[in-house]
Amino acid sequence: MKKSKVYFPYCAEMSAKPDLNILLDSLSRWSDRWEDSFSAHGKSLTSTNGELAKATIGNIEHISLTGPKEEAADESNVETYRNSSYRQIMRWEGAANEKNWGEPRDFFLNSPLHKHIQELFKEKPIRLRLSKMKPGFELPAHIDYGTQYAIRFIIPIKGNEGVIHKFHVKDKTYSYEMENGKCYFLNIGYKHSVSHQGSNDRYYLIGSLDGQEDVKNLCKQL
Repeated sequence: MKKSKVYFPYCAEMSAKPDLNILLDSLSRWSDRWEDSFSAHGKSLTSTNGELAKATIGNIEHISLTGPKEEAADESNVETYRNSSYRQIMRWEGAANEKNWGEPRDFFLNSPLHKHIQELFKEKPIRLRLSKMKPGFELPAHIDYGTQYAIRFIIPIKGNEGVIHKFHVKDKTYSYEMENGKCYFLNIGYKHSVSHQGSNDRYYLIGSLDGQEDVKNLCKQL
């Protein structure tokens, strides 16, 4: 399939169903590993959108399941990363390139969740993490990268009631409410935001796929 910017309209549900019990068990098993965005993703990766990372402090936490090939961030290049586009960053070898965040953490390696993810997707997950969002928080509208770079997915686990994903396209806004235990592909090459209007902490698994094999059949249906 020839690579292009758009493969599906904003948000699409995956046909395969994740095992919610494995996801819930993982939350319980690693409940002492929650970190803020800067601790979970390092200075280099968060420097690509530092203002967005700052906005999440106190509102979103992560359990980082995969990491970079080299743990040490190249701090001498943080300023360069901050002023670069994803088109430039995707060619780099350092920790700012999300494609390099595909190495399973020791505690995650060969765990039930790791094995389940390997069965669920054909492509390699990158920057995979369990995340927690506080009620009342709204993640500001932003653009990450297009589908030619990677395919973002999200699996709501619990507390997803009242959470609305919005995609802002020209003068229109498209809203999606997701169901717990289902997997969704997101086109984050469009400006998007998330509003948590519920009353409970929201838990979800989020990451990207380093390739487009998993969305080929989806694209043929459009």
